[in-house]
Amino acid sequence: MASQKNSQNKQRKLEDFFGKRKKVAEDGEEDLNRPTGDGSDSEPADNSDSVQQETRTVSLSKDATSTNDEQSAAADDEPVDLILDESKSADSDRPSNEQLTAVVDEPELVDLDESKSADRPSTDEHPTAVGEPKKSASGSGRSSSILADGSTDKSNTEQEIIYVSMLKNNRAMTQFITLASVPKANAENLTKALKETLTKKLKLTNWKNNLVACCFDGAAVMLGPNSGVGARLAQEAKHVISIHCCAHRLELAIKDVDEPLIAEVDKVVQECYTFYKWSRNNWDELQKAGKTLNINVKRPIKLIGVRWLAHHYRALEAVGFNWPAMVTQLMNLASSTEATAKKREHAKLLLDMIRALTFIFMMNFLNAYYAIMKDMSLTLQRNDLTVDRVVDKINTVKASLQKLKTEKELKETISKGVEVVSDMADDDTDEADDYECDEVVTYRDETVGISVIKSRETRSGSGQSHKVSDVKAQVYTAAEQIIDSTIQNIDNRYESLLTNKIVKAAEIINPQNWPPTSEDRSELDSYGDQEVEDIFHHFETILVSRHINLTLVKMQWLELKWFISRKRKTSLPKVDDLWAEILSDTDLAARFDQILPLIRILLVFPVHTANLERGFSQMNSIMNDKRTHLQTQTMSSLLTIKLSSLDYREYDPIGAIIKWSPWSLDSKKRRRPDTSKPYGPRKKKATLGSTPLLATKPTET
Repeated sequence: MASQKNSQNKQRKLEDFFGKRKKVAEDGEEDLNRPTGDGSDSEPADNSDSVQQETRTVSLSKDATSTNDEQSAAADDEPVDLILDESKSADSDRPSNEQLTAVVDEPELVDLDESKSADRPSTDEHPTAVGEPKKSASGSGRSSSILADGSTDKSNTEQEIIYVSMLKNNRAMTQFITLASVPKANAENLTKALKETLTKKLKLTNWKNNLVACCFDGAAVMLGPNSGVGARLAQEAKHVISIHCCAHRLELAIKDVDEPLIAEVDKVVQECYTFYKWSRNNWDELQKAGKTLNINVKRPIKLIGVRWLAHHYRALEAVGFNWPAMVTQLMNLASSTEATAKKREHAKLLLDMIRALTFIFMMNFLNAYYAIMKDMSLTLQRNDLTVDRVVDKINTVKASLQKLKTEKELKETISKGVEVVSDMADDDTDEADDYECDEVVTYRDETVGISVIKSRETRSGSGQSHKVSDVKAQVYTAAEQIIDSTIQNIDNRYESLLTNKIVKAAEIINPQNWPPTSEDRSELDSYGDQEVEDIFHHFETILVSRHINLTLVKMQWLELKWFISRKRKTSLPKVDDLWAEILSDTDLAARFDQILPLIRILLVFPVHTANLERGFSQMNSIMNDKRTHLQTQTMSSLLTIKLSSLDYREYDPIGAIIKWSPWSLDSKKRRRPDTSKPYGPRKKKATLGSTPLLATKPTET
């Protein structure tokens, strides 16, 4: 009796802390709060009559710790019987903000409690452990795309990271699903892993009617036209489209540029990184030189082994920014009597590298070149990227490169900071004798005024011209070739994307691409009609299964265009905001019930796999050199927490508290959810003399 009273008191305190108390109807829709007749807040007496309280058995999902929206979509709920005390009134006194502040002394938590005091949905609608709503088990009518990429972790195990692109709250989002370990990274095993993810993790038993596209990084095992993973999925579901990641396309386009001077510059940049990375003294001396020159030096960045262009740009930018301080520090080290001969020789060699005119001219050009390409790379990694924005960015970058290629612009870019100081052809000084050149130039003379000249010992060959104009002409020609090659490679790499009529048709969902509304409606009336028809025929199998009719689709597409065009006259929101508003409106969803399924398909088209690369970065952070024995399932769970968790302001903890609180469960006071199903019942502790192991064997007489 006393234990039941203590359990009721603890439950009441818990509910008082969170304000309004909710009670769950068996259908998951009834409010948890129901006031008693008199609203009394007194504790029950010890006699049996007063102890009897109105109770309700609540069925809660065992999968409260599920970490994925789609995993929890069709999980079969296994009931755990909970008895909730409902003796208190729904209007019971709630602690004031001052009281909460006195207890917690955290204004942020007071604001958080106020935001949580609003009426919540029933417990069955509460998010899972990472705050993700549950979906229907059938998955009927849900269009989604799958993204996958492979990498080797710290334990030298091949891991396949899998994401899904879907609509959540009527907005397109890319969600981490799982980490799968495959015995061998061939097309057969990878296809099997993806299908198991769709059927077991996402509970899409008929995944062929839900999967519309797949996106990979471009490896032959994934996008091979005959036996790649994308081709194998298309063999089972002909409408599935394979898309090559746009960000990886750009990286490959830059990699295809064959120019020896780029390799030379990269070698110097990497040499600068290793020189300061592995010597604390060199780095300290560089910082001192920077302070003397009023330069806040940037730490050199590793160039080799990094994928994205933005990192490549930052590595080269750091060398250019630190150049005056590096020259000063290297000159001091090369002439230092305290340094070893090996260190002095290394400093002289690096000094000659960074003072070479070819390096300086190419560094100036590549800084401008990579700035353009970096901006495109970052754009192609955005989560809200759409096909029409990819097209716009490609055209913008090509125009920017053409502008950079103009004679005036290119010469100014290459010669930035470089100035011819004097003509030394008739100079009888020792310096003129030591150097085979008739010109001395300075680079960034406003900062340090250091002469950039090459000595006889560093020259190769004989009878070669080393005039500044000749070096500049050499770099100028190389820069033109780099720009032309880049434009050609971009056209080649993105041709398959821009010529795919289904992917290209996704541009019609952006009203900014529509013709302007005028008195002549014919142009807007016919806009997108062919694209809508192509999309319908391509996905006809799944659309017909959802009772979509082409005639009605065309009619509603015309009506939808004029409905949105009227909104465009005032203010047109962003694409994702526009369609989220329309899809969330019950009346509009019913009004355009035939065309909106096509819009949902286009919204989940993936165009890049940058999220997967971020997932690998998190995986390497979790599995470091001291945690190489983590199992794949454990890694997947940790990645789910890391990548899919909600902000604490959005997470509703009531469901988890009710599930895990010892006083809110049954009379056994279990301190953890029932795990008897997946792991079996707990073994009872053996008592002395009751087990065969402790029983003494009778001795022979």
